[in-house]
Amino acid sequence: MRFRILGPLEVRGAPGTSKALTPRAAKIRVVLATLLVRANEIVSVDSLIDELWGEDPPRTATTTLQVYISQLRKLLHAVDPELGRDALVTRPPGYELRLDAAQLDLSVLEELHGRGRELMDRQDYRGAADLQRRALGLWRGPLLSDTPHGPLLDATAVRLSEMRTAALEQCIRAELHLGRHRSLIGELQEATAELPLREEFHAHLMVALYRSGRQADALQVFARLRRGLVAELAIEPGRALQALHQRILVGDPALLRPTGRADRPEPAPSVSAARPAAGTGAGAGGGAGAAWTGSGELPAADPLFTGREEELAALVEALGPPAGGLVVLSGPAGVGKTALALAAARRAGDGFAGFALVRLRPEGGRPLDAAGVLEQLLRRFAAPGTAPVRGGELPRVLRQSTAGRRCLLVLDDAASADPVRAVLAAMPDSTVLVTCRGVPDGLDGRLVALGVPSAPDARALLLAAAGATASATEPGAGAADVVELCGGLPLALRVAGSSLGARTRSSLATDLAAYGPVAPVERALWL
Repeated sequence: MRFRILGPLEVRGAPGTSKALTPRAAKIRVVLATLLVRANEIVSVDSLIDELWGEDPPRTATTTLQVYISQLRKLLHAVDPELGRDALVTRPPGYELRLDAAQLDLSVLEELHGRGRELMDRQDYRGAADLQRRALGLWRGPLLSDTPHGPLLDATAVRLSEMRTAALEQCIRAELHLGRHRSLIGELQEATAELPLREEFHAHLMVALYRSGRQADALQVFARLRRGLVAELAIEPGRALQALHQRILVGDPALLRPTGRADRPEPAPSVSAARPAAGTGAGAGGGAGAAWTGSGELPAADPLFTGREEELAALVEALGPPAGGLVVLSGPAGVGKTALALAAARRAGDGFAGFALVRLRPEGGRPLDAAGVLEQLLRRFAAPGTAPVRGGELPRVLRQSTAGRRCLLVLDDAASADPVRAVLAAMPDSTVLVTCRGVPDGLDGRLVALGVPSAPDARALLLAAAGATASATEPGAGAADVVELCGGLPLALRVAGSSLGARTRSSLATDLAAYGPVAPVERALWL
């Protein structure tokens, strides 16, 4: 069975067959669509009733829903007599549609987009562009465009629209790194027309035009965006876009040279897992003789990371020998855990044979379970000559592929202990650095608690985010007021500083104070 929801709903039989049995009745399409966007999760009866009838369900809603479920089971059995009847199961308080990831275009999209983000972090621009193009190619139109939407489908449509925009932006950015600027101009002109206030697409179009010898056109793009922002929102373009405008205005020759390298590796094979090729692994010396492909590349350094020397030294010390072990970096949301973790990894990186960053809650995607984390690590560290294996073999294969090598693994934003324990068991020689808001039950490692930065560090971060002119715009007490209003949280300080760098009409502290008795972080984020 194959299901397609990135456009009109389609239900098809096995590959190679032409059988299509998409339900015609709108209500049955709604039930099926709701189960598909929450595939392999329990969808409650109440949620399905809300999706079908909203706030005015009939008295017979539960009975009618049971009829729809029965009809869906018959349809799935007709599409695939072997697996269809068992795919839709009753599980209190509702129903669950069990699918493999390859059966649903939405799952494939999330997988491709997530892997593309990984390759982009590793500066593998060719691989990232290929994966994001494949993700974009799955779209046939708006989500479930032939199916009525209730609250759950509406929310999913918004989320996936943002994911599609993010995939397009990352694809274009990667292709600009590869020097494909001429072929991107038309696509970027279409994107800026569709999203007239999204600065990143205007920046990409400016770069593409400038590299194509069209400096005047690139400057016109900036002027047009600036007029729109001033007219619609009464703000100036952001500091980064203004800096790009200045570079184009003076004809910066460095901007003409793409930064991607032609010899970047192609994307990893589209497999869920891998095992060592013949001649490697335990039979050839317990894994020590396997070819090592672990990446030593760290994401690009954060240009705004400022201060935190005491916390950074403590974290680097915690990451040191003995080999293996768990380090937990905990702190509230927005306090800068990820930035500090990556800075510590960069400082301690020489002591490790490989590095991996796994975001446990990918942007626009679902939280990763233990198997998903092991899959990502195996794609990073697998030996050459791999072949697909079943999920139960992931820990063994990963252990063989990394035996005897001390790697540094950053697991970002952990909500439970299960993925962390799975990694520790599969890579016992490595050091695992976990960031989390609260320490999950069952994790026992060296703990580093992170609070808000000191007042000097917070002020330095605010000024760095606002740019070189910030000290003249918000001197002395003004910067201290902003730090206090933001509660000292780095996330809020970055947003406030960026807003300050774009403002010329008034004091940021005055603007923040005008919002009255609301949370400091909310004041900063509203700007």
